[in-house]
Parts: sequence; structure tokens; C-alpha cells
Amino acid sequence: MMLDRTSRPQRKYMEIPRGEALDAPDEMALAEFCEHWSLNEDAVAKLHTLNPVMQRRVLAEWEAPSYMTKVDGRFILFCVQIAKEVQAQQRSWHDDAPPPSSAASTVHDPVLAQFVETWALNERSVQKMQSLAPEVQQQVMAEFSPPPHLRDVNDRLLNFCVRVERSHAEQADGRSEEVAVDGRRPQDDSGTRGLSTAPPPSKRARDEDPDTPHETAPDKAILAEFCEHWSLNEDAVAKLHDLNPVMQR
Repeated sequence: MMLDRTSRPQRKYMEIPRGEALDAPDEMALAEFCEHWSLNEDAVAKLHTLNPVMQRRVLAEWEAPSYMTKVDGRFILFCVQIAKEVQAQQRSWHDDAPPPSSAASTVHDPVLAQFVETWALNERSVQKMQSLAPEVQQQVMAEFSPPPHLRDVNDRLLNFCVRVERSHAEQADGRSEEVAVDGRRPQDDSGTRGLSTAPPPSKRARDEDPDTPHETAPDKAILAEFCEHWSLNEDAVAKLHDLNPVMQR
């Protein structure tokens, strides 16, 4: 049953105090909001890509004329506008951060250039962003949201890029394993093609194999999370990776 949009009270947005951490809106509240406005899949997906601060602003400020029967396109544009305003506000909280990086002038992609300028990225961060695969770069720009109190976000961004790259690589490995389980194998040297019904041994099974040394390096995702937690710079991250597995653990 659709709700009467005219009965929805007008809520005025109040600026969030600096440094205040907010939880994401309740999933039930998001679902009710999406149903109320009859949002399609693209509009719902856009809402869920926003961070908690952005989501709360959208839920509080979004309004559409009562005569509009389809609001999805207008809603997506509104989400983009809110995201830009929140990012600008977060950047204004970095009072002691260096001025906007001139590195943005070397970026030809206008969307990436805006991202570089918004977060005052240095040349190292720009090079990292440009080296990412398109889908990884898009996810980083959509989801990167450092704490308001962080003055220099470059190290945090580099660690975040590593985590997103690792996530995409693991998803690709998972798809490869699914192909293997289906029985498709590359052709061997003799020109014959073999089929196997047994899945390849999992990573856990290989780790538990008695013939496998137990002094294996910590998972790269764990290392990346550790580096991000302590906001380690690139030199510190490199030093950690130079250690042998026993030292790393």
C-alpha cells in the first residue's frame, strides 16, 4: 500500500557538529523511505552508496513536487548534490591541511580531477588513483570518506585503495574457482583436455596441510587493515612488508 506523500512532514536539515560520528540510518527506515517514494533499483542503489552522513541528509531534505509520478532521475541527481556538499563540508573541517593540490591540473578526467582537488591529494595519491582499474577507481571515489578530524588523507586513501583492489582480486579469484569446479581445465601438453569433478583445495585446506610450513605471512587484507587503523605512511607500510612472516605476526 502506497503512502500519502502529502502527509510526510517537512524536516529541515541542521548542520552536523564538527567531528560527530553518525551511524547509518536503520535499514527499516531506508526501506520505508524507498517504498514511500516508489524508487527504482538504480535510485535505491545510489542511496545505499552514500555514507551515513549523506544518507541522513537525503532522508531529511528530499522533497519532490506532488504532481511527479516518477522521481528516480531527480532523486539520483539530488543524492549527487548532497554528496558534493558533504564532501565540501568535510574538506572545510581540515583547517590545517595544505592548500588544494596543484596535482589536479595534471588529471584529464574531470571527475577524478574534482576528487583530487576535494581531498587535496598529493602526487603519489594521484598516481595511485590513475593506476587503478576503472571499476576500482569508481568504487574508491564513491566510498572514500575519511574522518572529519583527519588533516591529511593521503595515507588513508592509499590504504583504502589497497583494500578495494584486494577485494576485487578476491572476487575475481572466486569466479575462477567457480569455473574450475564446473570441470573446465586448460589443455595440457599432450593436447588432451581433462575434466575434474572435485573442486580445488581451498586456502584453508592448504594452510592445514602438514607438509605446508606454518610460518606463513599474515593475510594481506589483515595487513592492509592494520596499516589503515594506524594511518601508516608508505615508508612504514613498506617496512612492514619487508619483514618475514614470523616478524610480521
